[in-house]
Amino acid sequence: MESSTKCLRFYNSIKLSYADAKEYCASVESSLLKVHDLVEHELIALWLEANANPKTVSWYSSGVVDPQNTGRFVWEGYGAELDANYKSLWLIDIDWWLNPANLHRLQGLKVVYANNGVEWGFNVTEGVTPRPFICQTPKAFAAQVLALQRDYTYGILDPKDYRRGPRIVQQPTNQIFYKASHTTQISFECEAEGLPLPEYKWFKYEVLLLCFSFSFSLSFYFAVGRCLTRIYNYLIF
Repeated sequence: MESSTKCLRFYNSIKLSYADAKEYCASVESSLLKVHDLVEHELIALWLEANANPKTVSWYSSGVVDPQNTGRFVWEGYGAELDANYKSLWLIDIDWWLNPANLHRLQGLKVVYANNGVEWGFNVTEGVTPRPFICQTPKAFAAQVLALQRDYTYGILDPKDYRRGPRIVQQPTNQIFYKASHTTQISFECEAEGLPLPEYKWFKYEVLLLCFSFSFSLSFYFAVGRCLTRIYNYLIF
């Protein structure tokens, strides 16, 4: 999402502790969110209302209790205090929390975006629990950040068209066959994905037995010293 002077990235599928979220943002040439003004807050709240799922989960920002003064909140890494105009954005009674008698409760707490069932705003929580988070990047560096994060899926709409090397999804498991048992069948299954389609080769003592280019189930039937092979095509990539 684009704001006035920066681009915001909302990481919902990646849930990290506060410290790990801060480190992750730095790894992609970004930093944890600092809310610039009330207009930017409205943009963030609109995005969260439309996309956050579930809405009961809170999102890390760079807001923390000032380690030098537990009577105020600051944007860590920016050297700036949370603006007094943000008082209306708190979902909690911030005056109660900042009362000198309650300051001991604030130690180590982080400022998160949360939803009270009606609207999005600021709340406080510990920073150990993995949560989604919001990173920000200056517009001047946004193109570079996006380029760094482009993988082989970039520019392709249909996942089936991604050209990629083979990846084993399911390995066959060992089977034990007892001659004295009534079992006449042993099955081995394997599965892989990739484009071009992966090729499967089955060997016995370095001798190629079968070669296929789709997922299959390989079954051996034993009868009177004979080994009959049957292939069941159950999944095509």
